[in-house]
Amino acid sequence: HMQAMGQRLRDGLAQQAAAHGFGIRQSGPPQMPMLLFDDDPEAALGSAFCALALERGVYLHPKHNMFLSVAHRPDDIDRALEATDRAFAALAAVRG
Repeated sequence: HMQAMGQRLRDGLAQQAAAHGFGIRQSGPPQMPMLLFDDDPEAALGSAFCALALERGVYLHPKHNMFLSVAHRPDDIDRALEATDRAFAALAAVRG
């Protein structure tokens, strides 16, 4: 279950990043995802993205693996992805 939820999150983040013009890398097992932006050695984009996601209700870490739990259900992941999509859009608007 945790692997499936992690993969759902990972797939959604990859689609959103591409749609908003960002290159990202994801590592770690799906249930412990880590998202890094390409060409972001100081994690400035990652930090900005995580701050924007937090403003939209999702707590992510810009420099460390995150942890899903068995309590996460598809609707939880979908709500998180709604917030991250808005965060990617806001980050793209700031980037110009």
